[in-house]
Amino acid sequence: LAQFAQVGTDNNWTDAIAAENYKVYAIKTDGTLWVWGDCSDARLLGLGDLGNLGIITPTQVGTATNWKSVATSFTFNFGIKTDGTLWSWGDNFRGRLGTGNVDDNYIPGIPIQVGTDNNWKAIDANSIAVGLKTDGTVWAWGSDNVGLGYPNYNLNNSYRSPHQVGTATDWTSLTTVYGGFTAGLKTNGSLWGWGATAPFLGAYFFANGLETFTADVPIQIGTDTNWKMISAATRNIIGLKTNGTRWGWGENNYYQLGLGQGMNNVVILPTQLDTANDWTFITNDNASNGKNIGIKDNSSLYYWGSLYPSASIGLAYEPILMGLNCSLATTSFSNDSISVFPNPVTTSITIALEKSNNKNVTEMTITNMLGQNVFTVKKPLFDVNNQYTIDIKVLQTGLYILNTNNNNKIVQTKFIKN
Repeated sequence: LAQFAQVGTDNNWTDAIAAENYKVYAIKTDGTLWVWGDCSDARLLGLGDLGNLGIITPTQVGTATNWKSVATSFTFNFGIKTDGTLWSWGDNFRGRLGTGNVDDNYIPGIPIQVGTDNNWKAIDANSIAVGLKTDGTVWAWGSDNVGLGYPNYNLNNSYRSPHQVGTATDWTSLTTVYGGFTAGLKTNGSLWGWGATAPFLGAYFFANGLETFTADVPIQIGTDTNWKMISAATRNIIGLKTNGTRWGWGENNYYQLGLGQGMNNVVILPTQLDTANDWTFITNDNASNGKNIGIKDNSSLYYWGSLYPSASIGLAYEPILMGLNCSLATTSFSNDSISVFPNPVTTSITIALEKSNNKNVTEMTITNMLGQNVFTVKKPLFDVNNQYTIDIKVLQTGLYILNTNNNNKIVQTKFIKN
């Protein structure tokens, strides 16, 4: 990744984004669904019978205005609408669309509804599809893969519509990857997994000493109950705990786990990957060469693993801060009742309290993207307009965070120093 580039000029995108296999889906605030990227068949993108093409700019999928979330895999895709219904489009090989259709060559070309249920909450897809309903149940379909979580997963390739995985009603999140592995978290913070390729299963790989060990139904991984989120790639998992620590296990040949140079052996058990306790988000791609991204609580963005599509070109042995060279298009950047201007800024920045009593502000600090404190003022004296100005000429060019302690509540506001 050399730099950030804005996609178009629209400013009404939501964070409902899914990317896989050279294509991207995204949902706007008006509920419309958009796609762009490379594709051998427009029907796989949900754009109907338009032949072979690549979509180089965002193109709307259908006319619906009630999309809520989207998931995509190599050749098939899913979306959930605001009414809780589930929709699919693309390639139906081995029943992956979940509609019950037995034709492996069926490609509807446009989103079609999966069943009639209206309580779908989340969906993920790779070689199979897994879904979470609002009642806390997990469902899976597509192929005869062990990752389905059914005791008789190879029963004549008959799972072409959603089947419930077990009877538990306390699931909160899911992730599935190519090769037949699925993992999920429960409401008590416990981590569970099922499917093929034993490194995923943590202690079970160690206990059996066999890479072919599989679990055809969910089994608990370890005993910890403080898992917050997980993300699985082809042969490893990274996870985040509620205490802000980063964990992982599985293959590490391309430094997918980010343990540091020379630390690239297979990690058998869930292992804490560094000493930091301020991680707030982690994710990885579904490929075996491992490209990973993490965010810390100061909004700094980190990267580790393979630097390019070909892992042999370059490696990031441990999390490195990504350079941010974008600028804000607006003259102010507001958060809660606090705004800063101008933004970007060159010499001095003004902090304005729009609704708050300035007597409640006990401290203001500025931190850089490494989390280092570069400015502090105790009990700042605001002027008659409820404003306070800070001279920042000495700061280096980059992205900074203003932290305002306002009535014992920390409000963070970003600004850019040119």
